[in-house]
Amino acid sequence: MGNGRPHDHPLTDLLVHKMHPFPEQVEALILKLTGINPGALANTDHLLSDWERGTERGIAWLEQKLREQDCDL
Repeated sequence: MGNGRPHDHPLTDLLVHKMHPFPEQVEALILKLTGINPGALANTDHLLSDWERGTERGIAWLEQKLREQDCDL
């Protein structure tokens, strides 16, 4: 996840610096998931472009992870 500086990595931009690198729906899912399981997004750099573009694939992945955490969408 980069070195933690602003604009270094989109996840730290959202989670640490409270910036908005993702579409609103994706941000809501990421925040919900990391609120339940902070380590849930480890090793997910391969999905960043899907999340940044708000693709169905990226959203479906996040929704599936939330279901795995027994969390209501």
